[in-house]
Amino acid sequence: MGRRTPFGPVLRAAFVAIVIGSVLVAAGALARAEQPVTPSGPHDVQPLTTIVYTGNGSAEGGNTPGPWTCGSFQDDPNINPDPGQTGYLFILTNPGAGPWNLTITFNPGGQQVVPGVQQGNGSIHFIVYADQGAVITAASASGGTSDSNLTMSHCTQGALVTTTSSLAEETTTTTVVSTSTSGVSESSVPASVLGETVTVAPAATSAQLAFTGGIQWGLVAGGIALMIAGASLVVAARRPAPRRSG
Repeated sequence: MGRRTPFGPVLRAAFVAIVIGSVLVAAGALARAEQPVTPSGPHDVQPLTTIVYTGNGSAEGGNTPGPWTCGSFQDDPNINPDPGQTGYLFILTNPGAGPWNLTITFNPGGQQVVPGVQQGNGSIHFIVYADQGAVITAASASGGTSDSNLTMSHCTQGALVTTTSSLAEETTTTTVVSTSTSGVSESSVPASVLGETVTVAPAATSAQLAFTGGIQWGLVAGGIALMIAGASLVVAARRPAPRRSG
């Protein structure tokens, strides 16, 4: 009579291989599902940069190191300076994912940090207010890309405040043109160095994402290989042993 194959140990090994393989496949699939979809190739997300203002747009003074004043005034329902103030609209084109903040310094007036508002899926608008007669000494916008430009679009003048004085009394007369419904916030964050572009590394590079994806696919492939090996052991264990001739 032929020898019987010891089914017990072989089948147990096959069962363990199939179970481990199933776990690896499930783990790899779950890791792939939880990984965020990131564009690849020529559409990789660009690193965010800080765009330094150099006088583009309607600024008096042109593309110089500054200081600048506004050279284009017009009525704008979105710009509401208080009496004695000037409202400025700056535009950041081709922005990154954000956040977007305009850091600007006036003399007199000091530094302000103003959040931007995206127009649809396009450019970012910053509205900032300063005393009439102040000049801009530095400005920069965060959340840009290598394709971005920071431009002064136009300005809106608030009511002029005139002061007359005499020996007897001092009188101040104010003509109201518009009132402001928005304010500005001050910050001690230092302004960017003029003429420099500061690059912030993206959250994850394409190489890192490719490495992570390779590990996930490796789990799936290893699990499938173990399942196939387990199934092969089951088939081999159930195959009748050849009989020896007496």
